[in-house]
Amino acid sequence: MINVKDRDIVVPGELLGQGVRCEGLCVSEGESGYSLVRGLARVNGDRVSIIPSNGAYTPKPGDMVIGVITNDFGGVYFMDVDGPYICVLKPDRNGGFRGRAGGRGNRDRGGGRGNRGGPRMEKPETFEVGDLVSAKISHVDEVKEAKVVGPRKLGVGKVIRVKPMRVPRVIGKKKSMINLIRDYTGSKISVGQNGLIWIKDGDVNLAVEAIKKVEAEAQTSGLTDRVTEFLKSRSKRAK
Repeated sequence: MINVKDRDIVVPGELLGQGVRCEGLCVSEGESGYSLVRGLARVNGDRVSIIPSNGAYTPKPGDMVIGVITNDFGGVYFMDVDGPYICVLKPDRNGGFRGRAGGRGNRDRGGGRGNRGGPRMEKPETFEVGDLVSAKISHVDEVKEAKVVGPRKLGVGKVIRVKPMRVPRVIGKKKSMINLIRDYTGSKISVGQNGLIWIKDGDVNLAVEAIKKVEAEAQTSGLTDRVTEFLKSRSKRAK
């Protein structure tokens, strides 16, 4: 029996139900499940997870993050992702980065046969301290030091911060929310799971306002409709 409904606000220690499967920021004690934090309950059948109301970003494998190169140790880079954890960008044995030049992830995505003759020995991309980079977390160790792969320089643009737990709402189901904002603003937008968002071209100010509106109203229903109306009323592309 589950005591909470989907999208209910819960507090630390609150009983979520009996016989529930706790999947995130809740704990089982015997047959009972309890919330570990204040946040939003997400219920799917007998599975319950909690989206925290506040908190710093915790890296997870598979996350796309945005950060700044802070140190260069002979081609091994440290990346600040606006959190308490270190992200390390290290070249592979071919001298490149997986997913970029010289790495195993370098596949032909243009419809050709791909690179069957072995790794392409292109000159690997290098970075400088201060570069803004997006990358994918490939591994996190027991002290939360994260390794990242597939780096891409983002270049000049506006960077804003949102709470990391609001990122899923900013992106939306199947990227529906972020694509809505892109369509009405004409902006290029890259969203990091760590809460850093890069915006370039188009109506940047409107894109920022829309993203901040999503962040502020993330725990309310009917948000997509309100954001759509907001963008329609402000966007030159809608007229």
